[in-house]
Order: sequence, then structure tokens, then C-alpha cells
Amino acid sequence: MSARLIQRVPGILLRPAAEWAVIETEEASLRSLFLGYACLLAGLGFAGGFVAGMMAGAFRGAALGSGLLMGVAVYALTLGVVAAIGAILEVLAPAYGSNLSRPQAMKLPVYAATPVWIALVVVWIPWLGPLLLLAALAYSAFILRLGIMQLVRPAPGGRIGFATAVLAAGLALALIAIWIASLFATIATMIAYR
Repeated sequence: MSARLIQRVPGILLRPAAEWAVIETEEASLRSLFLGYACLLAGLGFAGGFVAGMMAGAFRGAALGSGLLMGVAVYALTLGVVAAIGAILEVLAPAYGSNLSRPQAMKLPVYAATPVWIALVVVWIPWLGPLLLLAALAYSAFILRLGIMQLVRPAPGGRIGFATAVLAAGLALALIAIWIASLFATIATMIAYR
């Protein structure tokens, strides 16, 4: 694990406004954002999904298969949502008086997703896991909004509109991903009880 990752996680979680100021000045490529940060933290979601799937299949001897299915689904869905939000940011920015490069646009969802990836480690815990995930989604939206104001700097009249459009799209994508993950959970359970 890189020193930058180890510094970035607590920075974005505990001091997001100050961390966005640091992020703004950093050079980044899509490769470094995904391979050096997003894929590593999405691995936490894989672990949480794997445990949830293992628990669903533990009583019927299909724990490994259902665990792998859920882990891969959560991993792929979280990375897909992050990439889609980055693309939305890049497309919408010019309409609100800003011009973002693809890496600058991708910085926002990659780093803002940190609380969600951390919460996915414990998503398998009944009652507590889903509540922590909801809190993490709300905090990620807050971090994303701070980042939009720092990195995108939409025109003064368009700040609320831009942030609202991106957050609404992000929420819709997150809800779709949760729905798809629940389908995978159902499939994992069906595999377990076959």
C-alpha cells in the first residue's frame, strides 16, 4: 500500500475540505486513480460482499461460491458507479461554466467514495451494516459536494444546480447498484439453497 493512500484515507474522511485543496494540485491519471486508490479500496467492498455471501451460503455448503459472487458483484458495481459519476461530471461541467479534464473529473467520485468503501467492510452485520452504509453514502455526498466546489468551481449562479444534478445522478446510480447487488444476493442465496 502506498504512503499516499495511507495519508489520503484519513485526510478525506476527517478533513475533506483541506484534503480537496491538496488533491486539486496533484497530477493524476486515470490509471493512478483507479489502480492506486479505487481498486484497492473497492477490495474492502469485495471483502464485505464476500463475507455476506459466505454467510448466505454457509448453512448449505455453497459458501465459497456465493461469497465470490457477492464479492465480485460489489467490487464491480462500486467501481462502475464511480466511473459513471466521473463521466457525468466531465459532461456536465461545461454547461455550468467549468472545464474539467477526465482525470480531474474522476478525482471527485474516486475520493468521495472512500466512506462507502470503508463501510462496505461491515455491510454484512445485520442492522448495523446497512445503517453504516447509509451514513457513509450521505457522508460521501457531502464530501463530493465539497470537492465540486473546490475542483470544479461552477459559475456562481450554477453552483447549486450543478451540485444537485451530480448528486441526484450519483444517488440514482447508487440506488441502481444497490438493487443489482440485492439481485446478486438473491442469486447467491438461491445457489446456497439449491
